[in-house]
Amino acid sequence: EYSPDQIAADINNHSSIIPPFPLGLLIHAQARAVLNNYDVSADILEQSIREGIIIEKEAQERERIRMAIIEAVAKETKAEIPEVLVNLETQRMVEELKQSVKAMGIDFAAYLSSAKKSEEELEKEWREAALARVKTALTLREIARKENISPSDEEVQLTAKRVTAELGM
Repeated sequence: EYSPDQIAADINNHSSIIPPFPLGLLIHAQARAVLNNYDVSADILEQSIREGIIIEKEAQERERIRMAIIEAVAKETKAEIPEVLVNLETQRMVEELKQSVKAMGIDFAAYLSSAKKSEEELEKEWREAALARVKTALTLREIARKENISPSDEEVQLTAKRVTAELGM
């Protein structure tokens, strides 16, 4: 995790916190609008921004550590992974890319052309990543089974609502 001193240094250096021009100007303009529309001092706004940055950095670090642990456990997993699962995951990864490219308003064929790759080449390149994703998912599923961890009905409903909203359904 980031220590408070590291976070303070980042904030003071503005190296990884304050976006470069022109986004920095946009944030400055938004901050000025907040100051003008509400009875908030610049010091309170700055402190609020600092606290938000610290919270965000801490959350990012927790997620990085969580993923490192999961990946380490999955890497040590000695199991035969069926080829069909790896193929399905590779296809899922390609579909995710297609959706991302489409969301940016780019034709997938044009994207492949500009990347000078075919869909089959992507699948071949991503095979190891797909294998790692399958191992991770199977490892997490087994841990959840052994620890008797399952989502509540409310968690399932909230996730379903979030996913359908993201997909515009």
